[in-house]
Amino acid sequence: MIDKILEKWFGIKQKIRHKKLSIFLKEGQICMCYLGENVGFERNGGRNFLRPVLVLKIISPNCALYLPLTTQAPKKYFKEKRFKLDEFFKKPSFVILDEIQTLDKRRFLKKMITLPDSVFWHIKNKCFELLKN
Repeated sequence: MIDKILEKWFGIKQKIRHKKLSIFLKEGQICMCYLGENVGFERNGGRNFLRPVLVLKIISPNCALYLPLTTQAPKKYFKEKRFKLDEFFKKPSFVILDEIQTLDKRRFLKKMITLPDSVFWHIKNKCFELLKN
C-alpha cells in the first residue's frame, strides 16, 4: 500500500521539480501546498498530497519557511503548540507551531488568504516563544 502512495507522490514530485516559479509569496499568506508523503509524525499533504500552510518567512527568492495547518483539534498536551484560526475558514483550523519547515516555492500551488497583520504577528510571537523554551 505504502509503495503505491510513494509511487504516486514521486510522479507528482517530478512535475513539481520541472515547474517554473510562478507564484509570488508574501509572509502571512495561507497557501495550498504540495507537502507529499512524509515520515513519522510530520504532517503529510492530504488529498493529492496538498495541505494549507502559512508562509512564516521568505528565506530567498526560491524558499520560504512555513507552518502547516490542520483541522484536527489539539489534544490537551499540544494546546500550546497550536494557534486556532476560527474566523478564516468554514471548519475550525489550527496552525501547527512546532512543525516549521523550509519549502521550495515550486511546491506552492495557490494563494488562499492573507492574514491580518495583527493575527500574523501573534502567530509569529507564539512560534518564537515555543522555540525559546
